[in-house]
Amino acid sequence: MYPYDDLFQCIMDGDERKTVSLCEGAIANGYHPMDILEKGMIPAMDHLGSLLSKGEMFIPQILVSARAMQDGLEFIQPKLLGKSTPLLQHTVVVGTVRGDIHSIGKNLVAVVLRATGFQVVDLGVNVSAEQFIKAIRENKAQSVAMSALLTTSMQNMRTIVKRLRQAAF
Repeated sequence: MYPYDDLFQCIMDGDERKTVSLCEGAIANGYHPMDILEKGMIPAMDHLGSLLSKGEMFIPQILVSARAMQDGLEFIQPKLLGKSTPLLQHTVVVGTVRGDIHSIGKNLVAVVLRATGFQVVDLGVNVSAEQFIKAIRENKAQSVAMSALLTTSMQNMRTIVKRLRQAAF
């Protein structure tokens, strides 16, 4: 049995090297990358979010764990995506909203969307409403996924949604 608990704990501890090492070992032993993501990595980030909301963990600690998560995600992403082409004719534009440079949530969603067959246009971080609108038009996207970690930048989501509605797609 793969030690998902060990991977969970490595992410909780922010141990980047061991996180990647456990991901490498799991892949080498035939575990599916999506299982590694869903059973070890995502639960750790969910738990961290819960601890943050309870005031038992703070942003600097979360960022250390997020780096470990990102390193593990960067390792498994190519294995998760393989060499296949998108299965669905559905394009999703993803980005972290203006005023926020945090990418772990956005990256996680983009990887899972790609792995499940969606075409993904990743705009990166600190994305304005105009950048979202331009990407939607250029790529004929059917969906948009916005990310924000900071409560101050979450307010920008409302502005972007308003501008998207005004753009009348």
